[in-house]
Amino acid sequence: MRNNSSKKPLSKFRVVFEILLIIIFFVFLIKTFVLDFFIVSSESMENTILKNDLIFISKVAFFLGINYEIPYLGFKVNDKFRIKLRSPKRNEIVIFVNNFYKLNNQPENYIIKRIKLVPNDLIYYNTTNFGGIVFAKSPPDLFESEYKPAIIPEQGQTIHLYKSNLPFYKHIIQNEGNTVELKENQILINDKVQNKYTFKYNHYFVEGDNNFNSYDSRSYGLIPESAIIGKALFIFWSRSPKKEHFFDRFLKFLE
Repeated sequence: MRNNSSKKPLSKFRVVFEILLIIIFFVFLIKTFVLDFFIVSSESMENTILKNDLIFISKVAFFLGINYEIPYLGFKVNDKFRIKLRSPKRNEIVIFVNNFYKLNNQPENYIIKRIKLVPNDLIYYNTTNFGGIVFAKSPPDLFESEYKPAIIPEQGQTIHLYKSNLPFYKHIIQNEGNTVELKENQILINDKVQNKYTFKYNHYFVEGDNNFNSYDSRSYGLIPESAIIGKALFIFWSRSPKKEHFFDRFLKFLE
């Protein structure tokens, strides 16, 4: 008779190994396409979301497919690998990445803010003495005359470009992956003279709930829809020293 006792430990190890592989595979699929999580690294959304809160985000709230990056592998992908389900709405808390022109040097890779203005909303802007530009949902009372109104563009919209409106539209066109410059009173997009432009994406004005301590659209302007990867769902756990007790903020759903 054959002795099969030596094979039993190997067969048990194989079963455990296969189960672990299946679990890892499903976690990979869920994290890639459905649900993801990260620890908030800034105070810009307080008191709604605290620094060191662990939040879960839905990757299927707006899109179906791969959002920006394949988890664990680090491969970056563009928005051609996803299908749009719906556009983000005003007051939704969204997570976006710093993969566009105005935030290329931002140290935070994943950024969380609340949408305040959506396409076709009115926005105001003002050019500063240092050549910069600031944005606002409404012009400050004391400086109302210094702010100019503009309409937030939507996907597929075509606008005429002039020297007078280029300060506002320049960063939006750049955020869509183009170069823009004014040379001898001519507007050049990707080194070609242009007098109009058709937008590839919707664009949004975002702010942090912690209004006085938030680097957001008031400083860097509108964000393209291509940078948005999901919607914040709930706080799973908090490591913030500001929480009141051990289970404070546990499974707190976000609005």
